[in-house]
Amino acid sequence: MLGRIVVVLALSVALSGCLAGGSSCNQVGNGVQCSFGGAGSGEVSTTWSNGGTKANVHVQFGGAGSATITVRDGSGNVVFNRDLSGTGGQQTNDVTSTGAPGTWTLKITARNLAGGLQVRATSA
Repeated sequence: MLGRIVVVLALSVALSGCLAGGSSCNQVGNGVQCSFGGAGSGEVSTTWSNGGTKANVHVQFGGAGSATITVRDGSGNVVFNRDLSGTGGQQTNDVTSTGAPGTWTLKITARNLAGGLQVRATSA
């Protein structure tokens, strides 16, 4: 009998606020990527299915202003929280703390952003 492996990546996005140049979230491999390409303030939230207990979080902050990046695990617990502020040129690669498998949430809140911000969260 031939076995099958089915991988499902659920992606839902909620956007609010006013960001000139827009924001978007997309499915990438085993996670999600969100980008802010303009100026303003706002919030973006998206989910993905993480069968593991950790996620990799890659951030590129190329502008000015501030942003908060939060990742919640399958149980809704915060496993990653990072505040960015000041001028751009910041790039980080982090791993969340251990969490519960399931539907994980990436939330980004931008405040007075001027320039680019890109955040990618993938199952570790």
